[in-house]
Amino acid sequence: MTVLVKRAIRQLCVLYRLIDKRQHCFYCGVPTKPSDRTRDHAVPLAQNGPTHRHNSLNACAPCNHAKGGHTIEEFRAARYAGKPVEFYGETIVRQWRDQQRVKCRIANREADAKPWAANQGGNA
Repeated sequence: MTVLVKRAIRQLCVLYRLIDKRQHCFYCGVPTKPSDRTRDHAVPLAQNGPTHRHNSLNACAPCNHAKGGHTIEEFRAARYAGKPVEFYGETIVRQWRDQQRVKCRIANREADAKPWAANQGGNA
Protein backbone atom coordinates (compact mmCIF):
# COMPACT_ATOMS: atom_id res chain seq x y z
CA MET A 1 0.00 0.00 0.00
CA THR A 2 1.42 3.37 -1.01
CA VAL A 3 2.03 6.28 1.33
CA LEU A 4 -0.75 8.28 -0.35
CA VAL A 5 -3.27 5.50 0.26
CA LYS A 6 -2.25 5.24 3.92
CA ARG A 7 -2.53 9.02 4.34
CA ALA A 8 -5.97 9.03 2.72
CA ILE A 9 -7.17 6.27 5.02
CA ARG A 10 -5.91 8.11 8.10
CA GLN A 11 -7.77 11.23 7.02
CA LEU A 12 -10.89 9.18 6.38
CA CYS A 13 -10.99 7.95 9.98
CA VAL A 14 -12.33 11.35 11.00
CA LEU A 15 -14.71 11.42 8.06
CA TYR A 16 -16.09 8.00 8.90
CA ARG A 17 -17.02 8.95 12.44
CA LEU A 18 -18.60 12.28 11.52
CA ILE A 19 -20.40 11.48 8.30
CA ASP A 20 -21.67 8.01 9.15
CA LYS A 21 -23.65 9.33 12.11
CA ARG A 22 -25.42 11.92 9.96
CA GLN A 23 -26.60 9.40 7.33
CA HIS A 24 -26.23 11.87 4.46
CA CYS A 25 -24.48 11.37 1.14
CA PHE A 26 -20.85 12.37 1.53
CA TYR A 27 -20.81 14.05 -1.87
CA CYS A 28 -24.12 15.90 -2.30
CA GLY A 29 -25.41 15.97 1.30
CA VAL A 30 -28.81 14.47 0.53
CA PRO A 31 -30.28 12.56 3.52
CA THR A 32 -30.32 8.87 2.67
CA LYS A 33 -32.68 6.18 3.90
CA PRO A 34 -31.11 2.83 4.77
CA SER A 35 -32.78 1.27 1.73
CA ASP A 36 -31.32 3.91 -0.64
CA ARG A 37 -27.87 4.22 0.92
CA THR A 38 -24.79 2.73 -0.69
CA ARG A 39 -21.25 2.40 0.64
CA ASP A 40 -18.57 4.01 -1.47
CA HIS A 41 -14.87 3.24 -1.22
CA ALA A 42 -13.05 6.56 -0.86
CA VAL A 43 -9.91 4.94 -2.26
CA PRO A 44 -11.45 2.60 -4.85
CA LEU A 45 -10.77 -1.11 -4.84
CA ALA A 46 -9.71 -0.70 -8.47
CA GLN A 47 -6.84 1.48 -7.22
CA ASN A 48 -5.85 -1.00 -4.49
CA GLY A 49 -7.92 0.66 -1.77
CA PRO A 50 -8.51 -1.56 1.24
CA THR A 51 -11.81 -3.18 2.15
CA HIS A 52 -12.00 -1.52 5.53
CA ARG A 53 -14.67 0.50 7.29
CA HIS A 54 -12.40 3.56 7.35
CA ASN A 55 -12.27 3.46 3.56
CA SER A 56 -16.04 3.51 3.09
CA LEU A 57 -18.44 6.43 3.06
CA ASN A 58 -22.21 6.85 2.82
CA ALA A 59 -23.24 7.85 -0.68
CA CYS A 60 -26.50 8.07 -2.57
CA ALA A 61 -26.67 5.72 -5.54
CA PRO A 62 -26.35 8.46 -8.22
CA CYS A 63 -23.17 9.90 -6.65
CA ASN A 64 -21.67 6.47 -6.03
CA HIS A 65 -22.25 5.37 -9.63
CA ALA A 66 -20.97 8.68 -11.00
CA LYS A 67 -17.77 8.39 -8.94
CA GLY A 68 -17.12 4.84 -10.15
CA GLY A 69 -13.50 3.78 -9.74
CA HIS A 70 -12.13 7.28 -9.18
CA THR A 71 -10.67 8.76 -6.03
CA ILE A 72 -12.45 11.69 -4.39
CA GLU A 73 -10.07 14.17 -6.01
CA GLU A 74 -10.44 12.60 -9.46
CA PHE A 75 -14.22 12.63 -9.07
CA ARG A 76 -14.20 16.30 -8.07
CA ALA A 77 -11.98 17.24 -11.04
CA ALA A 78 -14.11 15.29 -13.52
CA ARG A 79 -17.48 16.43 -12.20
CA TYR A 80 -16.71 20.08 -11.50
CA ALA A 81 -13.95 20.73 -14.08
CA GLY A 82 -11.39 21.70 -11.45
CA LYS A 83 -13.58 24.29 -9.72
CA PRO A 84 -12.93 24.62 -5.98
CA VAL A 85 -15.94 22.63 -4.77
CA GLU A 86 -16.21 21.29 -1.25
CA PHE A 87 -18.27 18.14 -0.81
CA TYR A 88 -20.79 17.93 2.02
CA GLY A 89 -18.61 15.57 4.06
CA GLU A 90 -15.59 17.82 3.71
CA THR A 91 -17.64 20.77 4.94
CA ILE A 92 -18.65 18.82 8.04
CA VAL A 93 -15.05 17.84 8.72
CA ARG A 94 -13.83 21.43 8.25
CA GLN A 95 -16.47 22.69 10.69
CA TRP A 96 -15.49 19.98 13.18
CA ARG A 97 -11.80 20.90 12.88
CA ASP A 98 -12.63 24.58 13.39
CA GLN A 99 -14.55 23.67 16.56
CA GLN A 100 -11.60 21.63 17.80
CA ARG A 101 -9.24 24.56 17.21
CA VAL A 102 -11.51 26.86 19.21
CA LYS A 103 -11.69 24.31 22.03
CA CYS A 104 -7.89 24.04 22.06
CA ARG A 105 -7.50 27.81 22.21
CA ILE A 106 -9.96 28.05 25.10
CA ALA A 107 -8.23 25.17 26.93
CA ASN A 108 -4.83 26.83 26.42
CA ARG A 109 -6.11 30.14 27.75
CA GLU A 110 -7.59 28.43 30.80
CA ALA A 111 -4.36 26.50 31.38
CA ASP A 112 -2.38 29.72 31.13
CA ALA A 113 -4.77 31.50 33.50
CA LYS A 114 -4.86 28.78 36.18
CA PRO A 115 -1.20 28.98 37.28
CA TRP A 116 -1.49 32.75 37.47
CA ALA A 117 -4.68 32.47 39.57
CA ALA A 118 -3.04 29.89 41.82
CA ASN A 119 -0.03 32.16 42.37
CA GLN A 120 -2.25 35.12 43.18
CA GLY A 121 -4.31 33.06 45.60
CA GLY A 122 -1.20 31.83 47.39
CA ASN A 123 0.25 35.31 47.84
CA ALA A 124 -2.88 36.90 49.23
